[in-house]
Amino acid sequence: MKHPAPLHGSSANAASPYHLGEQFVQAEQGVRDQAEKIGRRMLTAELTAAQQEFFAQLPFVVTAHVDHQGQPWAGLVAGEPGVVQITSNGVARIQHGGANTLTALDASAGAAVGLLGIDFDRKRRNRINGTVQSVAADHIALSIDQGYGNCPKYITQRPWESDLFTGKYVMTSETHLPALATEMIRNADTFFIASSSGPRADQGAVQAGAWGADISHRGGPPGFLEQEGEVLWFDDYPGNNMFNTLGNLQQYPHCGLLILDFSSGDLLQLTGRAKLHHDGEKYRVGVTVQQVRHWRRLHAEKRNKR
Repeated sequence: MKHPAPLHGSSANAASPYHLGEQFVQAEQGVRDQAEKIGRRMLTAELTAAQQEFFAQLPFVVTAHVDHQGQPWAGLVAGEPGVVQITSNGVARIQHGGANTLTALDASAGAAVGLLGIDFDRKRRNRINGTVQSVAADHIALSIDQGYGNCPKYITQRPWESDLFTGKYVMTSETHLPALATEMIRNADTFFIASSSGPRADQGAVQAGAWGADISHRGGPPGFLEQEGEVLWFDDYPGNNMFNTLGNLQQYPHCGLLILDFSSGDLLQLTGRAKLHHDGEKYRVGVTVQQVRHWRRLHAEKRNKR
């Protein structure tokens, strides 16, 4: 997603809300003018009252941040309703006291953070991109750079149980996809992808404040995320034509994936490098997996698949 400072090169339209990677993908899909009109209308720092209320009711939020090696990570903060609060002065507060933040938000002041609020039961979702202002013992405060809604397409409807993805976890880390990870991938009807616009052109060293961060949702029937060895494949389904994620990957191919097991409460956190394939009509994305973190919930009761 975008960062308010200039990115690689100079845009043909300096006032555009999109960076060059997004503009390239939009042009290749033939929706450049349409995307520009949508972006100028939607991509603002102002959240509506309905959006603020939506986030205040959520018991969890999906996150994106970029570590000091330039690697985007997708994570989850789960707790009680109100885990994200939006104040009237354009600041979001992410509560993490008493919440499960095992996979999420290793971020310091000045870092870019992406948030995705999603209500599976009502099939609603909203995104926020912001910059961390401060980190306290029980919350992270960030200024909102952009906030906007997404359509309900491809959201698998299910309730969210209050104790889902909470409690004690043990994490194992590997550089390849083990059998348990392969099973989670095969059964997944939902995953999230963290991406970045990359470092600013005027930043020589890797530092948190030099990067944009964005998190987006992908959904489909089980099997829509395909595995071939250490490469994961998915088709880009038609959406809002802004192509924020693909534009990021075009410009900076490093990404992070998060897969949730709604039966066991386990989480799969992956990092990889993406490559975009365009057949003249649509995009297909291949992610070569580089690191696998399997967060296994201890003493979790098995739930029926939804």
